[in-house]
Amino acid sequence: MAGLSQTKVWDVRASATLEKFNNEVRDQIFKGFPVLDYMLQSGRVRMQNGGRKISEALLYDENDGFQPYEYYDLVSTAPTDEVTRAFFKWRLYNIPIVVSEQEQDENAGSDTQLFDLLKVKLKNAEMSMRKGLTTDFFAAQTGKRLDGLGTIISATANTTGELAESTYTWWAPVRDTGGTDLLSLQKAMRSMRNQILDGVPEKEGSGLVIVTTRAIHEAYEDLMQDKVVFNASDQNPNSSLGFGGFQNALKFSNNIPLIWDSAVPSGTMYFINSAFMGFVIHPAHNFNLTPMRHRVDQHASVAHLQFMGNLTVSARRHQGIINNITV
Repeated sequence: MAGLSQTKVWDVRASATLEKFNNEVRDQIFKGFPVLDYMLQSGRVRMQNGGRKISEALLYDENDGFQPYEYYDLVSTAPTDEVTRAFFKWRLYNIPIVVSEQEQDENAGSDTQLFDLLKVKLKNAEMSMRKGLTTDFFAAQTGKRLDGLGTIISATANTTGELAESTYTWWAPVRDTGGTDLLSLQKAMRSMRNQILDGVPEKEGSGLVIVTTRAIHEAYEDLMQDKVVFNASDQNPNSSLGFGGFQNALKFSNNIPLIWDSAVPSGTMYFINSAFMGFVIHPAHNFNLTPMRHRVDQHASVAHLQFMGNLTVSARRHQGIINNITV
């Protein structure tokens, strides 16, 4: 999109008086990325330096050698097989930062520079990377993109981490896809919470966050007005979540945060348990910037902002989705 174009007549008034500019570049494009920021926080990111794929070890079966005995009864010594693995591909993203030699020279003078052009381009690249990752975070995996929630917490049976639900029935998220309205939503949320946290130790259950659309979030807030709103500065176990600039969130029972993200599909609510889901990132490509390289055929330089990683899950049964919500 082209910038604003103006025609200016350099008469005596224009020639004698300088324009007055605000030197701060104001963002007109990007929205908040609360869930991406939450998942990229310490404790939810695992660095992995290399490997053809990202692997998660899965405990999927009980030891069926359990038996009562007395005196000299024979006991089972049959081996058991209760562990397997899910595999996720590395997903790579890149954004170029290009600046011409002429632009740098024109922007270099201390008496003429309104803002540092290169810094603005870098900031824009970082925000563009976050926007792209947020979009793919909530989408189903296609092509070379992330294994997003549309795959990991899919509304229908699928293959995730190279394991098919049709074969491994224990490898499925909790789903409520029959449709619900606002009045029955709280009941559906309680049921979803209980199914997801069944068998989860208290420490790992504290990683649960509920994410939905702005429309559902606002409707739920209206329904529960004066009952569930809390401020992020309250002395609350979830008060330091830092949801991308959100000053407050709603609180579902058990102090579970309920937030909204503009990238969530319409009519959808995700229950994300970060104790069993997180970002695996290659340390060499963790929003890293390559050196500026001069092009051989132009008087211009280019650097690349890079990301290499993927969203992975180690227990889909501790993740959930409610969709077809009407408010």
